[in-house]
Amino acid sequence: MDTQQPSAIQWETLCRNMARKNVIPIIGNEMYSCLVNGETSSTENWFAQQLQQEYGTNEPSLKTLTAAAEYLVNEQHIKIKTIRIFLQTLSPDGLSFPLLEDFLSIDQLLFYINTTPYGDILKRTIDKVRNTEAEQDNFTIDEPFKGCDIAELKNPFVLNMLGSLENSLSPALLEEEMLECVNMFIEKKQNETFTEILGALGSKTLLFLGCSQPSWLMRFLFRNLSNERMASWDDRGGDIIVVNDKSPERDVQFNFLRKNSAVTYDGNTADFIKELSTSWDSYISRNPPKPKEIFISYSHKDLEQARCLFQSLSAIKNIKCWFDEKRLQAGNNYQVGITAGISTADLFIPLLSNNSLGSNAEALVNVKGEWREACYTNDLRKQKSGGKEINYLMPVAIDDVNKANPVIQDFFSKLSIADVPGGNAGEAFINQVKQQLNII
Repeated sequence: MDTQQPSAIQWETLCRNMARKNVIPIIGNEMYSCLVNGETSSTENWFAQQLQQEYGTNEPSLKTLTAAAEYLVNEQHIKIKTIRIFLQTLSPDGLSFPLLEDFLSIDQLLFYINTTPYGDILKRTIDKVRNTEAEQDNFTIDEPFKGCDIAELKNPFVLNMLGSLENSLSPALLEEEMLECVNMFIEKKQNETFTEILGALGSKTLLFLGCSQPSWLMRFLFRNLSNERMASWDDRGGDIIVVNDKSPERDVQFNFLRKNSAVTYDGNTADFIKELSTSWDSYISRNPPKPKEIFISYSHKDLEQARCLFQSLSAIKNIKCWFDEKRLQAGNNYQVGITAGISTADLFIPLLSNNSLGSNAEALVNVKGEWREACYTNDLRKQKSGGKEINYLMPVAIDDVNKANPVIQDFFSKLSIADVPGGNAGEAFINQVKQQLNII
């Protein structure tokens, strides 16, 4: 037997790639470790037990959802449609998923490929840990597939390779259904949506976590998600890293993968997540992310409202606000400082008010000058991005100012204007700012 030694995990490199959003996690069953009445179990086992209780069976060997479903279909002749309907009535909300929660706290990861029927659990856990609203898309035989642009993601996105129990018409539960999904995937690989996703995956590090699937399915996932022949993995832009719980089957699989330049982990999935979390915390402490900067433009008659908004926005983690009362010291060249602040900011928030459009001609010139500089910066960045929207301008109304005012429309006619009365930013507006800046 070949005893080729495993490649060691390069933790610093992996963390650096995660910080650059160059890692795509592929989530498998072992990541859905859960607590049931304080005892560690698996989601697979929980669903298998619920099925057996519903249909009056007691087969100790049926420890996975697929095994239980196969048994009921083949031995008790229960229709798979009936099983799906029952499964959709189950609510695992009372379960906790500590392994997922630890992993999902790494907020640089946005795109997840889920290889289980439990995509809704993954989505809800993301929402809980990140305090956001993740999107998801199901790849099944009976549903349209929308896909997404991985490079442009602002919120977490879950791609369910086999559908999901709660939101799919026909999630793949039986091996035969999984095989049908595989065949359909191969047929649709030339579809433009698939080409874009697979092309994006080609240069990323693919992190297979707890994907203890049948060997034929794993080979398919390795081959197609890497978008390269296994013999060509040496030439990929990113690594293939595979983490599974220990088993005789894993030994055979890992031996095969090492021959094809994959990196494997010697411990169990939970061991890997623990070590990854420690490495990530250490990396972030040594390499804190550069704060996102917000420029607040306002009439000095609205100073109190601007202060109020400044305080709310400054409380957001990894945010710095450009606010002339705080940033422009005595003796600084006012105009140079303003221009520099606008050109380097990640987000420009003009406070629209009756004061900002008031009769004071000098004040209006100053406000319009800042707006004009910001619009120029926006156009320049849009041009550099090839015409893509870059989410730089975010006008807000702080009083009953007429949003249809010609001056406002001249600058911000194509933008929605948020209402933030008195500069008092509520939770919805704060979340909107976070989304605009891609801060989870």
